Amino acid sequence: MSITIGLIVFHAILLVFMLLLMLNGYLRGALKTQTDVILSFIIIGLLVFIGFKFGLIEALVSIPICIFIYGPLTNPLARNISFRILGYRTILSGGLNDGKLSIDDLLSDKPSNNEKFLNFALKKPSIQEVLRQYGKTEDDFKEQFWMLMASGLGDISYNIISNPKSLSLLFQLKEEGVSDLEIVGRFLRM
Repeated sequence: MSITIGLIVFHAILLVFMLLLMLNGYLRGALKTQTDVILSFIIIGLLVFIGFKFGLIEALVSIPICIFIYGPLTNPLARNISFRILGYRTILSGGLNDGKLSIDDLLSDKPSNNEKFLNFALKKPSIQEVLRQYGKTEDDFKEQFWMLMASGLGDISYNIISNPKSLSLLFQLKEEGVSDLEIVGRFLRM
């Protein structure tokens, strides 16, 4: 009985570390790679410990459970947590329902999620201040967002356009005559 409880406890711990690994996949930062390595080593260490404590069969069964069940199970939760923490999406995609766009979406009169986001971002006082500082209009703001999206930045465009420092840098680079391609390259390296 205690072996079963111990195995359940270790699988719960594995589930938590898989969630942390998935969450780190949605976050950005200088230590992202190192954090991935550390979390991966912890997960591997837990699997090795399960092998020593509960037997090789349990460890071998735990590997596909970790990959094929815990990973997909925690991925949507990690995506939602990262959005709640940061206030924007951080994955590199087109932002259109994971690539699915129906004819109803194209013909609909309702504002798209992108338009809703842009209108929300425009209400932020810090964004309005940047627009005033550079003498830009709401149309200029939206134009820059669509330029970033069209350049392949995808969801990172949300981060850039909603962050006053990034938006200020974007307008500064535009004023300096830096090309759109160079601007996108600079933001990708950040």
